[in-house]
Amino acid sequence: MLMVVAPTEQELAGLRRALQYAAPPAISAQSLELHTVGMGRGAGQVVAELLASCKKMPPGERRPPDGVLLLGFAGALDSVLDTGQLVVSRRYFCSAGQELREPKEADGELWRRATRASDWAGLALRSLDSLTVEHLVASAAEKQALAQSYPAGTVNMEDYWVASAAQEAAVPFLSVRAVLDVSTQRLPGYVLELPRSRAKAALSLASRPWRVPAALGLARQAAVASAGLARFAMAFSRQESVAPAGR
Repeated sequence: MLMVVAPTEQELAGLRRALQYAAPPAISAQSLELHTVGMGRGAGQVVAELLASCKKMPPGERRPPDGVLLLGFAGALDSVLDTGQLVVSRRYFCSAGQELREPKEADGELWRRATRASDWAGLALRSLDSLTVEHLVASAAEKQALAQSYPAGTVNMEDYWVASAAQEAAVPFLSVRAVLDVSTQRLPGYVLELPRSRAKAALSLASRPWRVPAALGLARQAAVASAGLARFAMAFSRQESVAPAGR
């Protein structure tokens, strides 16, 4: 079983639709386990609890997953990346507080499986390291500064923490991100304030009509990114079973 996690439901929406309407041979319901784990450092704690709960189940009822695959949106630090570009990372750097943290690494077999899946599905999958930060990187100037300070192509708020949780549980981990905002794009500061419910988000924007154009533009970008993640995940899950850690 592969555990697929994402910070928000929006990042899993395309995959849920694809699984619902998948043509034969359909992917077994037992082969994927989907979870939203929240944004930021807390995502790592949620994944740690999910993995711990698997180990506590009686033998035969539920076993630890063969791997954890994180799917999500990311901001581009590399100027060559465009919205919707899929990026798989070998290393996960972290910029949080004053403590120097060694980067975490992706599982080699999962990484190879991702490249095979993208080739099979005809997807353009770039290999660039990622950087995890503790806040939304909204400005182009901050993206440029991070790109000069870290050997990373994308920025997000979860990779390092989820990789740490998987490593602690001795479960293979891989993150695949779809670029949402390009390196020169400035995100509006209210992005994280928008309600996750579409209805509530619409009401929020209705009371602040000046936000509508930027929000609609981001919604279109998110739809492109979500569709790319879904295509990749479907191809990835149809590959051979994930090799257990240590094989």
